Amino acid sequence: MLGGVTRTSTSLHGDSVRYKRIVPEYFRRIFHYPQMDIEYTFWIMFYLCFNPARVYRNTSWHKQTKNQWARDDPAFVVILVFFMSIASMSYAIAFHYLSILHIIKTMFWAVFFDFITVGLVVATAGWWISNHFLRESAHHHSVDQKVEWLYAFDIHCNSFFPLFIILYVIHFFLLPVFMSTNITIFKKYKSIPIPYSGIVHIICTGGNPKY
Repeated sequence: MLGGVTRTSTSLHGDSVRYKRIVPEYFRRIFHYPQMDIEYTFWIMFYLCFNPARVYRNTSWHKQTKNQWARDDPAFVVILVFFMSIASMSYAIAFHYLSILHIIKTMFWAVFFDFITVGLVVATAGWWISNHFLRESAHHHSVDQKVEWLYAFDIHCNSFFPLFIILYVIHFFLLPVFMSTNITIFKKYKSIPIPYSGIVHIICTGGNPKY
């Protein structure tokens, strides 16, 4: 379920000014660690894996208190980028890509393509489609509703985290099992790890919708 920014037509200009103020502040706080709420971010990450509905309810409360759906704290993105950097570096080492160049390339690809680039594309597409095709027609006594782009990116981040846990963390610790030549079934069926990895990716993609 996508939330929206609720505004009357007379306050659209004020909404635009406020949004332009929020975005520079969001990027500025990336470089100010004391301004980030790390404890709250880990709370979100925990409940995204075990009770995502609670995260959405908390987002609704955020809308009521701060009058915006999007998080104004970049801590979630910063921590997730850090986790992905560590995970991608671990994969590079596990597959014996020990040169600094290979490790940096692996980290760059994981962070800037898998997470950021794909996220920008998905968030922009979802934001545009929602505002152009999924908005309810405004009635005389109703208010105009628009989806914030930053909230669309938050949805991408929220849905990406459980996928990260499965594909980057759990999958990593299962590598010794599925790459082992000492397990009887893998000696007989050497191609098992290939479809297994594909199935895991399909499950993560299909079972982790952008809510």
